This record gives sequence, structure tokens and C-alpha cells, in this order.
Amino acid sequence: MVLPLGFTVSEQCISSTVGNTDFLRVPGLRNFGTGRTPDKVDVMNTDPSSAPRWLSPEEQNLWRLLLATVRKANRCIEETLFTGNGLSTSEFAVLVSLSENPERQMRLRDLCIDLDWDRSRASHQITRMERRGLVRKTRCAGDARGVVVQITPEGAESLDAAVPRHVESVQRLIFDVIDPDDIPALNRFLRAVLAVDNVPGANGFDPGEHAFPDAGNGVPERPVTDSAGSGKSGEDRGNP
Repeated sequence: MVLPLGFTVSEQCISSTVGNTDFLRVPGLRNFGTGRTPDKVDVMNTDPSSAPRWLSPEEQNLWRLLLATVRKANRCIEETLFTGNGLSTSEFAVLVSLSENPERQMRLRDLCIDLDWDRSRASHQITRMERRGLVRKTRCAGDARGVVVQITPEGAESLDAAVPRHVESVQRLIFDVIDPDDIPALNRFLRAVLAVDNVPGANGFDPGEHAFPDAGNGVPERPVTDSAGSGKSGEDRGNP
């Protein structure tokens, strides 16, 4: 079972907008999203004195459709995991990462990298899972400050029980409704998003080099077009 590589876009680029996206992790894909990506595409307006590049109606529709799709996938997978196996998407993500490593264990710092989590979040998550008996923590040999996280037999059993329903949900949500001929184009698009580094939150973002348009005085009013195509001023409708 292989997901299009680019679906990890949400883990790096839009997770703050669409919410938790750990549901995108799938067993057997340890290097999911870590493959080669296209060269950097820098098309952002880096002139801080220029006007914002408002979305066209077509761009607005596509952006909102993308957000709605990720939210639905998040909600459906989360419900599948919790109602069927009592696991949260975060617990499932941890168990998947641990299960795919030698001896089914990882250093906490490596787990943070694998899940794109900060250490505080990972530490709290592992503590909760340890209380449930899903994982155990031990000190790293030769490094008194290092922590090793290992999946327990109970955790492995929970993961094995959850996987069939999880992958069936992924099939129904994504692959039952996608034209196989569209997968290469979708992969190219999502890989390109992963390669973007000129927005906050992306690896390589430089506030100095990647300045945003000034939101101060003199910025033209954002154009808004309703579904019928009639123009409305920015005061007629709230921001998305």
C-alpha cells in the first residue's frame, strides 16, 4: 500500500492551517516524504513595498478545496482509528515510526525529526502513551541525556489491529476516487509544494531574503468576487 509521496505536504506546509495531519502516516513508509524534491521554486513576491498578490476566484476555490479535503481526511481517519481501536492519530503516528525501525525503537530526538514534532510535544505524547502501556522509555546507552522510545508488545498489538481499518479508509478516501492517470501530476504538484522554502514554517525560510509585501498604508483593497461573478469590495465580505 503506497500513498502518493506528496501527501506529506500537510505535515510541513499547511498543518498550522488545517490541523492535525498525523493521519497521513502509513505503515511501511519509513522514508515517506523524505525523497528527492524538485529544485527550489521561488516565485514569491519578495518586494516588501509591493501590493499583495490576491488570489483569483479560481485560486481561491482550489485553495479552499485543498483545505476542506485535508480536513475531511483528517476527521475520517481520526474517527476510524479512535472508534475502531481507541488510538489517536498522534499515537498511531508514533507507533508506525517505531515499528519501522530496528528493534522497534528510536531515540526521542530521531522520533521528533521523523514526525516533524518539537521535543516538548513529543515528550508529552510519549509520556501519555507510556501510561497506556503502548511504549516504554529507557536511557540511551552512553548518553545520560538521551532517551530511547520502544514500542511495547501491547503497542505493537494495537498497531496491528488498527492497520487494516486504516488502510481501508485511505483506499476509500483517496484511491477509490482518483484517476490513476492523475497520480503523477498530483505527485509533481505536491513535491513542488514540499520544495517551497520561502514561507514561515518551511525549512530554509529566511525572513530577510523572503520578505512579505508590506501590509501598511497604501495597499490596494483586496478584490472579492461572488459566485455569480459580480464584484464586491473587501468590506462586503469577511476575509476567508
